[in-house]
Amino acid sequence: MEQRHVAATAALYTQLPYPGDGVVRTTSARILLKGLRQHAPALLERRPLWIADVGCGTGEATAGIAKMLPGARVVGIDVNRASLDLARALAARSRLNLTYVEANAASPLREALQRSGAWPPEGKFDLVTSMGVLHHLSDPATGFAHVRDILREDGLFQVYVYSKLGRREVLAVRDLLDHADPGATFAERARMVSALRLSSKHTLLDGLRTLRKRLRFGPPLRIGEIVKVALRRNRVTHASDTFSNPCEHSFLFEELFTIFARTGWAFAGLAKRGGLPTSPEEHTRDPRALEMLKAMPQAALFDLLAFAHRVAGWTFFLRPTKIVA
Repeated sequence: MEQRHVAATAALYTQLPYPGDGVVRTTSARILLKGLRQHAPALLERRPLWIADVGCGTGEATAGIAKMLPGARVVGIDVNRASLDLARALAARSRLNLTYVEANAASPLREALQRSGAWPPEGKFDLVTSMGVLHHLSDPATGFAHVRDILREDGLFQVYVYSKLGRREVLAVRDLLDHADPGATFAERARMVSALRLSSKHTLLDGLRTLRKRLRFGPPLRIGEIVKVALRRNRVTHASDTFSNPCEHSFLFEELFTIFARTGWAFAGLAKRGGLPTSPEEHTRDPRALEMLKAMPQAALFDLLAFAHRVAGWTFFLRPTKIVA
């Protein structure tokens, strides 16, 4: 992607900060806790546990991490000042002790964190999370490398990126909008999707489908939180983030394995109860289908699961390792 797309992405989130609901969300935090217990349980004994949320946006998930891990030092990082203003306001309303730093994940993060006083005194963070952010960089691999630079060697990285096959409907709608009205504003594109019924995303039926999927594959439901989000949901903000972001990448899983090797990461696994089956047995009980699925390469299996369950992307965990040239 050209550099101009980075500026355009900033314009989207300045006009329509995402998510724009003003609710403390604990879903990502609960997936994170499960991943910590599975992949790096020793980190839970650290006092304090230093956590960076790279690309925190309006801080709703960041606040959820602080709520679920009250003893941790949680630092939210985002390039967009309008989003950070909302994040700080949410933290103040929720009486959560959070630090926010304005920095760009497309550039090295260490200097900005050290300059702001948000750098761990023992050097580097124990845990980094970045949910739905790195695929919006002009070069996502640079984001993986910059996260690697701020994480301890025994740390853990939780990351969510888009699946090319699971997001096929959204990609088709984006192409259609680009041709139908290339001059439309972000909000106008969102209204077109709704008025012309171009997509099943962000509809009541989609909400019911998502609810069913969560009951099967997690994460566990918190009814009070779901009701609060439903009552305050800013549909234009969500639809604009889905259909209008001018800088976006989606991946086949084999492409991600290549990025991991180049930027110093070892794949630990898909998030358990993270919204997607992580094994053939969770997907089907049919003996013939299981035989075929178990014979597949791991990357092909994950692509198939995302396609079959119409999942926009994967949440997975990475551990630092040596960079493969």
